[in-house]
Amino acid sequence: MQTLTGLRRLMVINVLVIYLAAVNIAAYFLMKIDKKRAKNKEWRIEEILFFSFCFMGGFIGIHLGMVHFRHKTKN
Repeated sequence: MQTLTGLRRLMVINVLVIYLAAVNIAAYFLMKIDKKRAKNKEWRIEEILFFSFCFMGGFIGIHLGMVHFRHKTKN
């Protein structure tokens, strides 16, 4: 029984890592899309969507996107 519990724990960790990776990658590319729309003076993505991605665990992707694309920063 001990092995089954360890296997379940490993599966949960794997699913969590995959979920967080997917959310962060999506958040990063969402920043890229919004920056492109800003340059083209097109309709922008609402900030509530960025906050939603942060609360879902995509805060690293949002931060990296802001830094990389100089998105919504004064620099």
